[in-house]
Amino acid sequence: MGDEEFQKSIDIFANSLNSILILPVKIAAELSVDGIISASILAKALTQKNCNFSLSFYCDFNDKIIRELSLNPCDNIMIIGSNIKNIISIEHKNLFSISNNKLFISNTLNADVTLSAVFSSYLVAKQLHNPISELSYLTLIPFYDKNNELLSDILKESLESKKISKSKGFNIFGSNTRQFHKVLEYSIDPFLLGVSGYEENAINIIKEIGIGFKDDGFCSMIDLEEEDMNRFINILGINHNIKKEDIILFNSEEANSPLRDFREFKDFLQACVTLNRPSDAVAKCLGCKQIKNSALEILREYKLNIINALNLFFTESSSFTITKDNITLVNYGNKIDERILETVSSIIFKHNSALLSNRIIITCSTNHGKLKCCIPETCLDSDFEKLLTNLNIKHKIIDNIVSYYVDMPESDFLQYILDNLAKTKTEKIIS
Repeated sequence: MGDEEFQKSIDIFANSLNSILILPVKIAAELSVDGIISASILAKALTQKNCNFSLSFYCDFNDKIIRELSLNPCDNIMIIGSNIKNIISIEHKNLFSISNNKLFISNTLNADVTLSAVFSSYLVAKQLHNPISELSYLTLIPFYDKNNELLSDILKESLESKKISKSKGFNIFGSNTRQFHKVLEYSIDPFLLGVSGYEENAINIIKEIGIGFKDDGFCSMIDLEEEDMNRFINILGINHNIKKEDIILFNSEEANSPLRDFREFKDFLQACVTLNRPSDAVAKCLGCKQIKNSALEILREYKLNIINALNLFFTESSSFTITKDNITLVNYGNKIDERILETVSSIIFKHNSALLSNRIIITCSTNHGKLKCCIPETCLDSDFEKLLTNLNIKHKIIDNIVSYYVDMPESDFLQYILDNLAKTKTEKIIS
């Protein structure tokens, strides 16, 4: 789609939406970082238009949710999400849908676009209420380390608005604006065994090395010199050359707030997704000062849950791991929260390449008696696809992690996996 056609689709969508704003609107957003950002931007625009709207978040737009939306008393439904299926099945509604690469209005528009749901939501909101550009910086959060023309324009606009600023910092461990020992205490990627989760150990290690201090106490990570940081990571055995790079900071956050750093703010949004706290995320995106403490507590709970799970893996996994021929099963049982399994699995796969020479499945129990499983996308070959099909299991893929739920006794499923896959080698998957 050319620029002219694309702008025409945005215009049609925004004008059609604007024409029904005298009536209530039901916004149904995907529970994801992108969904939260998109919904926050559109909620701000609709508020400025004095529209009566309600906002709900959903983990998945499955058939059950689609039926619920079709029975909703509101005639105007807006769905926001990365990948939305079955949207045309919502009958007798004025349906507006924004997803990755698609804009849809029932009986009016079905346009393929080359933008994510976040960018499309922002451009639609900007058409509805031009001062929405004060929230333009939110669209950068999922893509702060990417580079394209639209991002450059929005970054320039956001810097000029003084909502954000650029600085030099490090893209490792965590928030540049947090005290360095606290950064190490809450570091999950990389996970620092014996340091992550332990404030006293974090303080002791920087005392021993002699960095992270200033005259009046601890310094923030952003204050460290490249030489000191490289000396530190070399002592930890991290094979990585660190240089200070451009980072983005929120000017509305206090100087020492962890959420001042864009990367940590994105982690906070992911924490809200994982812990099912989207209303806190939207409030924070819209600049609510009253949730400062609860926002930090959400981030803390999220990171400590992950750290505890990683500690279990690196210190006790031999007691809950089975290896047979070409398959490795890591079964956390009820030792961890199912909501962090994808993140924990991603970190384990990323930093333990030797595990990927086998088929590896990481599982845990759920509150509903099911088994949740994660595998790296590279293990989703034809044999594994066939196994999931035979068991009528649906899976989803997010950030190269395949996750799915199994509604059968844990011991039966694990034995089924061992019986059917242990002898088969993983095909080489090229993505």
